Amino acid sequence: MKLKVKKDTSFLERLGVKYFQKLYSSSDAKDDIALKNIPSDKILEAISKVIVRNSTIIAFLIGALVTFPLVFFEIVYYDKLSLMDYIIQYGVISIISLIIELVLLYLLTIHAIYALLHLIGEYPKSEESLPEVYLIDRVLIRAALELEEPILEFMGVDPQKRLSKKELMLAGILYKLKVALTSFVAKKILKVLLPRLGARGVLIPFVPVFVVAFWDAYVLNQSIKDAKLRLFGFYFSKHLVEDILVKKILDKDFQIDIEGVLRAIASIVVLSKSNHPNNLILLIRLDKYIDNNINEPDSIEEYIKYLETLSAKEKHYLRLLSTITAVMDKKVTKDEREGLKKIYQEESHYYLKLLDEMKRLLSKGHIHELAKLVEKEFEK
Repeated sequence: MKLKVKKDTSFLERLGVKYFQKLYSSSDAKDDIALKNIPSDKILEAISKVIVRNSTIIAFLIGALVTFPLVFFEIVYYDKLSLMDYIIQYGVISIISLIIELVLLYLLTIHAIYALLHLIGEYPKSEESLPEVYLIDRVLIRAALELEEPILEFMGVDPQKRLSKKELMLAGILYKLKVALTSFVAKKILKVLLPRLGARGVLIPFVPVFVVAFWDAYVLNQSIKDAKLRLFGFYFSKHLVEDILVKKILDKDFQIDIEGVLRAIASIVVLSKSNHPNNLILLIRLDKYIDNNINEPDSIEEYIKYLETLSAKEKHYLRLLSTITAVMDKKVTKDEREGLKKIYQEESHYYLKLLDEMKRLLSKGHIHELAKLVEKEFEK
């Protein structure tokens, strides 16, 4: 049976195909597979970008829509109601708007996380080696909803022991004030930029609409990106431990000292001042292979002394492991970088370059490429 097809295809169809080709060629992600049962970096990048972008746009619209009634009420009724009536009615509308905003953002976030969970091809299963609080669905939900991490210490390693209470309190206060400060600054800028009183009167009352919309979009965008980082970090750490480190540890011809492994990870976790689950999951996955009686496992000074007793090859493996640990939460603090330089010593240039490359790959979600890079380094 011969098909009859129009000679001329639609302009929009041709444009769409060309755009697809442009998107495909512009991505530096590869089709190679290194981790079993997980789609290629090309697929992971394409789908995760859509999830993050669409969630951000919808969050912006939610913020704008729930704030608009408040601004409209303020413009129309500010001079028409008594002070008490105005406060009561404005308060009721504010509470209703806030409830609607929180419910919609919660549902949006949960659906985005649910979609992210399926990036690996199937809904993740439980792992006997991990406690329930570190199952990947729970880890991602905490990231998206900005909930506090439940485990603050593991095997005597406290990631936040170098973080003062003042720093934590200041960060919390600034976080709470961000919307109010942004709105105030935006209004001041508009007053300077708009010389005509009429333009000021029309635009300035609507500043809170855009401010709330912006912060809703920004916060959700960062939360979903962190959830994506946790997802990729979760499966990369599983590959690192089960397919690389454990095999090296059990290989009689290729010994990696378990004390060194613990010190390489724990010392960097503490310098990060973060209890990000990607950091602690590395330690938890290695728990059954580690002697818990190691003295001061998170001491950078003891780790450096320990490195001095090793051969060049053994030093390389532990420095490599410290580098991986530093990038697992994406942020490399000033203390981490300084500590790493002490660990790297005269080879700082090589490892810092490796650090930046690993950080780039993990943040983009190119876990197959990252896995191949790590495997290559462990074969040296």
